[in-house]
Order: sequence, then C-alpha cells, then structure tokens
Amino acid sequence: MKLQDIALREVSGPLPRPIGSAEAPEQRRAGLVLRLRDTEGNVGLGEASPLPGFSSDSIASCRAALAGLTPRALDGCFDGTGDLLRSFARARASLPPRAPAAAFALETALLDLACRRERRSPFELLRRPALPGVELNAVLDGTLAGADERALELARQGYGTLKLKLGRRWEPALDTLTRLCERGGLRLRADANRSLDAEALCLALPRLADLGIEFLEEPCVPELWAALPRRRPRLALDETLGTGRELSSLLRRAHADVLVLKPMALGGFSECLRLADTAQAMGCAVVVTHLFDGPIALAAASVLACVVQSPEFAAGLAPHEGLAAWPAVSGVGRPVRLGPDSVREGISASEYWEQLGD
Repeated sequence: MKLQDIALREVSGPLPRPIGSAEAPEQRRAGLVLRLRDTEGNVGLGEASPLPGFSSDSIASCRAALAGLTPRALDGCFDGTGDLLRSFARARASLPPRAPAAAFALETALLDLACRRERRSPFELLRRPALPGVELNAVLDGTLAGADERALELARQGYGTLKLKLGRRWEPALDTLTRLCERGGLRLRADANRSLDAEALCLALPRLADLGIEFLEEPCVPELWAALPRRRPRLALDETLGTGRELSSLLRRAHADVLVLKPMALGGFSECLRLADTAQAMGCAVVVTHLFDGPIALAAASVLACVVQSPEFAAGLAPHEGLAAWPAVSGVGRPVRLGPDSVREGISASEYWEQLGD
C-alpha cells in the first residue's frame, strides 16, 4: 500500500444538551478527522476527539501528533504479511507516546483504507469473528431535567438498557433510577465517575444493589473498592484503564465485574483487544462505549463491539448528543442493535470528507 497524501480537518460545534459527567458537563464538542489517501484513490478516515476532563490528551496534542505523519513513514508499516495489528503497531511508532485519541484515529483510518482497498470486512482484516448482533444502550445526561420523559421516549424507540450519570448530589439521580425501576421493563446501569465520597458510598451502594442495576461504573478510585459495603451492585472499571496500570493485578485487587472500553481514551483497536482478551480470560465481562465521539469513531467502536462485547450486556454505542456537533451522515438512523453487516453502512469516506469541508 502506497499513500499519496495525509490530511486533517477540524470539526467543532455546540450541543443541544450538555454531555459528559454530572459534575463537569460539556456544552460543545470538537474533533479532528484524519484522511489517508492511497495512490489508487482509495480513502480511509479516522477521528481523534478527546473529551476534556476524561482524556489524557487534547485536540492540540492530537493535531500536533497527526500533523507530523508522512506518507513515506506510513508506507513502511505494511510488510506484506496481511497482519493488520502488526501494521497498527508500526504505524503508532510514528506518533508520540501516550497519544490515545491520535492512535485511535490512525488505526481507524488504516483499517478503513484497508477495507476499501481489499474489499474485505474489518472482521476479516482484524482476524476476529463477529457476533451476530449486539444490543445498544442509551445514556440519560447528567442534568436530570426531564429524565423520566426521555427515558420513556428512549424505551419507545426500542432501547432496553439505559445508563444514568451520578454526581456528588447523587440522591436525585438515585430517585430517578428508583422511579424507572418501579415502572419496569428497563435494564439500568449507573456511572459515578469517581464522584462518591465515603458517606455516599455507604448509603448509595446498598440502595443501588436493591434496585438490581446491571452495574455501577467507577464509584471511587479502585484502591478503595475492597472496603466498599458488601451489599453493592456489580462494579465496572472505566477511566482507571487509561492510567496505564497492569490490568490483571488491577482486576484482582478491585474485584471488578465489568471492563468498560472507550477506544478514544485507550488508544484504539490494538489496546482494546488486548484489554478485552485479558479481562475475558479472567472471567470479567466487557462493554464497549464512547466518549461522545463523532460518527467516524462511533462506527469504529461499533466494529470493536462486534468482536469483544459480552453478549449479556448492551454496548454503550447508541447515537448521542455529541453527534450534533458533526455533519450528519446521510442514511444513518438511530439503531438499537448492531450487526456485522450494518456497522459500516452509511459512511462514504470520500463524500463525508467533502462534506466536512463545506
């Protein structure tokens, strides 16, 4: 594969409702689109959209990392063996260390380009079988205003699993969860983003356990999990995964039940596949979700979900408020389920790149 050129475009826009944590909601979303074009005119797109307050990198650092790529450097990534993960590793060597969103953009663009060149599915190129289908869950934002009505609307649209953000003022969110549980017909999960203090943990966790939620993400730093109340819901690791700690020992110490993979925060396919393999070998479930990414990254995360998602849980990849900052992808609706034949539908790389320049 010979590359002809590499280009970047930035996307930014306001959101109809705030996203992110209950404590630090974001009113705008921004990202970069990386385009790789080979000498035969094939195009692959990737996206770097780190989220302030969650990501270890920034738009500025991603721009600097991706602007330094050259066709000559990336041409040497492909050794003719067809081992795409090996090509990913060689390509990432052209980036600075600790640049997860830029690495995700680069791997996504390389996979997209390889699929179009070779007319093969991403699952064939990643050498991973795809699940026949993956259910999706939707997120209720952290404002709580109108949460009951939005939950009912999402249920009418077909989403059977909803996630609610908790904050330091966790009582109103827990009240909302309680009302939704009483109505029945929904599976519920919660995300505290490490916001609960010792008193809140002792009070909230038993109540969440009684509600029967699927799991609670990151109630506090994992070092404290061993001392949490014994009556508690299943717990999920999320942002801790981006700290570089060795996963096997972390899982043993924290007694985590679920691993939440955000490829934008973790560095793309290679790292997420490694983490998923380790977790599943230790009996830990895997859930793939997003950082309120744009449509290119959301499509890439959907590919990942089709190969590593634990089927007993829904993937957190439903369309979300963050997409409002991006040009819409024509022909793509609001799916409630993913399948191997649907994850790449609706995005034409060349056409969407031109749309970004409008």
